Amino acid sequence: MRRRLGVSDQDLTGDNHSLTREIGEAAFALGFEGILFPSAAGPYTNLVIFMRNRGAGSHIALQNVRNI
Repeated sequence: MRRRLGVSDQDLTGDNHSLTREIGEAAFALGFEGILFPSAAGPYTNLVIFMRNRGAGSHIALQNVRNI
């Protein structure tokens, strides 16, 4: 989705948070259950789950979780 929007990792990890806020709000409004995005704090990936958008049959299972 990021490529389709023409958004780079630098766009998401920079100091300007307005784009990331817009993407999150749009994803929520469009009914996405969650989004993955690169962390601005380091070489990590963040997961946001929109609990209100979770479907009746959806479930959450964490795999390959590393402690940092």
